[in-house]
Amino acid sequence: MAGPQIFIHKFWTEYKPETVRKEVTVGGKTKEVFEPTGNLRGVDWVAYSPIGSLQKTMLTEAVHRLAAVVPMEGRAAINPAVQMANARWNEIKPAYEAWKSGREVPVNGTPLAAWAGITPEQAELFRMKGVRTVEDIAALTDTHKRSMGIPGLHDIIENAKRFISAQDKTVVTKALEQKDAEIASLKDQMAEMAEMMKELVASKPDAPKKRGRPPKAQEEAAA
Repeated sequence: MAGPQIFIHKFWTEYKPETVRKEVTVGGKTKEVFEPTGNLRGVDWVAYSPIGSLQKTMLTEAVHRLAAVVPMEGRAAINPAVQMANARWNEIKPAYEAWKSGREVPVNGTPLAAWAGITPEQAELFRMKGVRTVEDIAALTDTHKRSMGIPGLHDIIENAKRFISAQDKTVVTKALEQKDAEIASLKDQMAEMAEMMKELVASKPDAPKKRGRPPKAQEEAAA
């Protein structure tokens, strides 16, 4: 199961003097220079850490650099560096878009506070490690088990997986029940329409007899 691999600490904007590149000729030689425009240019930054290493490692990078990923197409799709860059941006992008629009950074999944599988103290310990949902716990790997140092982590992960599996089954069951209810309702509607058609046909008067010349046998008898 793929899951979050990084924890996002914050986004912020740094403003720096804007410059433009120009070519100038000095002593017969042309060189590039950057001249200030007098305006300020905002650059968005993000600080993030690998899951489980919040206290040890925090990386900072300009968002536009992280967003400049190579598309997962052709030979690039099997390049580990391209895969890693895309996975990282796929995690950062929704949080960045939420931050830019003034919304809270989304939490995808079941919050730890809503799960009875751990104590409040364990939930706080997980949050300190950057793990915020049951789905995050279920996605932890052996590497996380070694680095996070949380007692009984293996059993907690297995319980999280069982919780998610049970949720998935519940969703499927509810969907099937809703589908059965819709089919039953449709059958009732069709039966009702059929009954209405019968009543409509029964309420119609008998068809009038056709007028015209009498049959040939009746003509001969009358002669």
